[in-house]
Amino acid sequence: MRLAREWLASYDKPPMTLSTFGPDGYPDARTVLLSGVDGGSVQFHTDARSRKAAQLAADPRASAVVLLNGRQIVLVGDVEPLDAPHGAYGLRTRYLQVLAWVNTDELAARPPDVRREAWKRFEEEHPDALEPPPTWAGYRLRPRRMTFWTADDAGPSTRVEYVRHGAGWTARALAG
Repeated sequence: MRLAREWLASYDKPPMTLSTFGPDGYPDARTVLLSGVDGGSVQFHTDARSRKAAQLAADPRASAVVLLNGRQIVLVGDVEPLDAPHGAYGLRTRYLQVLAWVNTDELAARPPDVRREAWKRFEEEHPDALEPPPTWAGYRLRPRRMTFWTADDAGPSTRVEYVRHGAGWTARALAG
């Protein structure tokens, strides 16, 4: 995870494509914000009522791809809920904080003008700092495998795969 932390150090909550498994057994991908990296995992946050949350509850295996400038990190592993997910909420933009409150399936089914009016009304009723909604949930992805890819305009790209074995990792170079 040291290399992942080094690569991600200059990025503030980069987008990450998260893939889970649907009830039909097929992969289901979407983009989330990578909230943080600790000693052994990457974290992300979402609505506990979301499709991804339901899929992770049914099958906690996932993969994620973080695309950086000239680099890519692929993570494959197991996901578990965070014990204290609320810290990341305060680091989100106001837009994303409001979105966490008003973005429901019911509202999504309404015409755009109705959705905008609901948003405006919420903003007017809540002009101050917001607390996380009760549906705010955090997760950690603990990689079993990590692949780091680096572009090289002058030659072949570099790809190194790390596989966890107990408390350690083995590394091998792969064709780019």
